[in-house]
Amino acid sequence: LYTNKKDFDKAEGYYLKNVTGREALDLIPFRTLYAKKTGSREGLDVYLAQIKEKINLKLKNDLLSSRIKTPKDLAAFNLQTIEGKPFSSEELKGKVAVINFWGTWCAPCVAEMPDFQKLVDKYKNDKDVVILTMDSNDELADVKKFMVDKKYNFPVLIGDTYTGNIMFNSSIAFPTTLFVGKTGKIEFVKISNSPRL
Repeated sequence: LYTNKKDFDKAEGYYLKNVTGREALDLIPFRTLYAKKTGSREGLDVYLAQIKEKINLKLKNDLLSSRIKTPKDLAAFNLQTIEGKPFSSEELKGKVAVINFWGTWCAPCVAEMPDFQKLVDKYKNDKDVVILTMDSNDELADVKKFMVDKKYNFPVLIGDTYTGNIMFNSSIAFPTTLFVGKTGKIEFVKISNSPRL
């Protein structure tokens, strides 16, 4: 409506107010708006760079506002990796932890894994960050094959019972990603897959 009325500033403001991760990736509404406003592509790159800055600021503020008001303690666990090594919640003390609950049977989980691997790669040398996953309801051989076939190298814990308890006592689903602060409290919860973990 704003675009048709040639009120391009209001149209841009509306798009920015309602922007989601998808627009942040493709910027199609803003490309279209710019073409209608200017009638050319000249200066489009500069305009899109400015829009990306505005979107990133908006998404950051949205994210910060989603922080859990009263963070809860991460439930303690003693689990094993798919290689059979023990791993406990004690190893997360004093670190920022990202824990993703998933399964190879879960299409949204599998769709998120390339972005999860990017997150792992980004923080692989940061000793203050631990990124891991908890697989649920899979055969061990299937998980191992999946990891090899996809060339993923993030830690996978077999979390069937633990994951079941978390899911049963919370309104979360697969996939869910917990962001745990250095104090061991869950600061953020992302339910469903996301290209912006």
